[in-house]
Amino acid sequence: TMVEIGLHRADEDISLSVDRDEVHIPSVIEIALFSADDDSVPMTGLVRLRQFQPDSTAEVKNAVALIVAAGATSIILDLRGNAGGLFTEAVAISSLFLDAGDTVVKTRGRSGIRSEEVSSVKQPGPFRHLPVAILIDSSSASASEIVAAALRDHRRAALVGTDSFGKWTAQDLIYIPSGSEQSLLKLTTQSFHPPEGTRVGRDELGKAAGLIPDVAVTTNPETARQIAINTRSRSFARIEQPGALSRLPIPDAQVAVDQLGNGDPVLSAALQLLAQPERWQALLKISTPPSKEESR
Repeated sequence: TMVEIGLHRADEDISLSVDRDEVHIPSVIEIALFSADDDSVPMTGLVRLRQFQPDSTAEVKNAVALIVAAGATSIILDLRGNAGGLFTEAVAISSLFLDAGDTVVKTRGRSGIRSEEVSSVKQPGPFRHLPVAILIDSSSASASEIVAAALRDHRRAALVGTDSFGKWTAQDLIYIPSGSEQSLLKLTTQSFHPPEGTRVGRDELGKAAGLIPDVAVTTNPETARQIAINTRSRSFARIEQPGALSRLPIPDAQVAVDQLGNGDPVLSAALQLLAQPERWQALLKISTPPSKEESR
């Protein structure tokens, strides 16, 4: 059905007819392919994931497949500002880049290791040999940290950016009868534990904190704000064309922030890293001792 909407803009009355329909907000808000004009560096793809929601795995799989088909030899997964979402999608997305049998994450209840459940990869991921860099920041949390930690622990992805949030807990929704209505309680019931915890930091009490990037790149607050604004602007166009691929030149981190990826030092650092396969591989071999995960 149609709905008539009246708008008043700049002293002008505007009438619009809008078709009622469900609006699907994609979780993949950017798909891009970076290449140099002289082909001096291999092409690298970018997939920017806003949150982990139903169908996120299919979106990521389709995006990476599109990028690889276009000639990319490596991929950047941007999880900056991604506060998480569905646990099952985090496991499924991780599985795209891992091999069969690899552990993605372990969960434990209050009884600690006795209640541990392991989520593993069921079949070989289609992109298990594709070099990956994952962008993280202080807002990358929960499901984002599951993916980043799993790929880092299995030496599949280098982490670039700043320390992640450090949210290693899961919540359950519990329905509580209340007369003719129902109440809903969101209760923390489990803790997450990466396969090894190679890049998990520790706070002053020894508790698990955020993931520590392999390549630390800080961004001043104003630049970060401008990057977020431009990212949001680019994402609006994807609502109508969620599968579109943007072909972009290699960005310059030293110029003003724009919608081409320029002025983004974290993105530029990841592109430089993936353009040097030997350096990428060497970083993945460097690891701190596996975390001594506490039973809870």
